[in-house]
Amino acid sequence: MTDRTFTGTYEGSTYVEYYARDGVIRGEQDGEKYTASWKVVGDTVCFTYPEVDGDAGPAVATQHHGSTKSYVASI
Repeated sequence: MTDRTFTGTYEGSTYVEYYARDGVIRGEQDGEKYTASWKVVGDTVCFTYPEVDGDAGPAVATQHHGSTKSYVASI
């Protein structure tokens, strides 16, 4: 998973994220750059995204191997 770049669509717009070895995510969506973090806990990949545009962040997401990323909590 490290040193990889992923693209996808979130709320109708395309994003690009680079997952660095140190657990930092460097991303861009709609021309806005952001940083987030990721880590592996057991067989789960956990993502933490900062508050963006007044959203109730930071958001925490988990993804089990082979499944779709799903948000499980906002803290």
